[in-house]
Amino acid sequence: MRWIIIVALFATAHCLLTPGRHTIRRGQGRLASLVCRRLASDDEISASAFLELCSEAIQSGRAVELRNRTVAALESPVKVGSGETLVIEGPGRITGSGHSVFQVGGSAKPYGLLIRNVEVKHLASTDRSEKRSLGSCLFARGKGSIVLEDCAVTSEAGFALWLVQKSSATMARCSIRDTGRSAITVFNHATLRASECLISNVTPHGVCARGETSIQLVDTTFDGCDARAVYAYMSCDLEMTRCVVTGTRDASAAAVQVEALRPEDASILKIDSTTLKGNAGRGLSIVGNVERRFSGTNDFQGPIDETPAAIERWSPEGPI
Repeated sequence: MRWIIIVALFATAHCLLTPGRHTIRRGQGRLASLVCRRLASDDEISASAFLELCSEAIQSGRAVELRNRTVAALESPVKVGSGETLVIEGPGRITGSGHSVFQVGGSAKPYGLLIRNVEVKHLASTDRSEKRSLGSCLFARGKGSIVLEDCAVTSEAGFALWLVQKSSATMARCSIRDTGRSAITVFNHATLRASECLISNVTPHGVCARGETSIQLVDTTFDGCDARAVYAYMSCDLEMTRCVVTGTRDASAAAVQVEALRPEDASILKIDSTTLKGNAGRGLSIVGNVERRFSGTNDFQGPIDETPAAIERWSPEGPI
């Protein structure tokens, strides 16, 4: 019986780990391709089995393929460290109740974590009730890099995506809905690139950027943010191209706000063919040392405002 169990576990791991298709070969810039020949019968992957699969995938350079399976709630983050790469392929669903579902550090290039066509949900926990401990669905620090494609990401109580230090994230065709805190926070020297994404019904902001950050939003829609769609302050390089911002709910807040108020702050705001409409408050607010570069046909929902945001921006955690 013991040997039967061991063989069954090996077969499951074999069919959920596929080499090459999303793993960059050493010294090459293209992806290899191999197809898994087996399927596991279970619809759910236990948390312990999934953590083992991820560890094996990192070591072997293979991709974890969920194949329409759900991963049982993880109580601790899946960690991707320095020089490591983890690829997870859907369709499938992953949930977790720890401080984050995935935590990415190190400096692996072009990414440390790639997730494609997966729903990733961060669950609230009674063990993390204080604001600073609410956590996030995905967390990157150091020079950690995350790539999300065709994913649905959320956090019941925290951020969907949290980038600090010199980390970065690239999102394509993703959705973020119903977060407990701002959908995406970008701090320090972090970088965000989002294209063809939807950010909807989040509290309070869609994207909150603080520090010497870089934000590029292309063909992205913000719908129903509680306060602001984008709030960038200090020295942010913000670019919005063919974006739509609608349905913000705070009449006292601008839908998009960019500030550079300290003597050392300097921001750049680039807007091209972007529409702000149907928002409860002002459309666009620009305050302080912000260089403006506008092109295309833009609708800012009225004149540009120069009213600074509330003093909350000076709190240790910022207005998030």
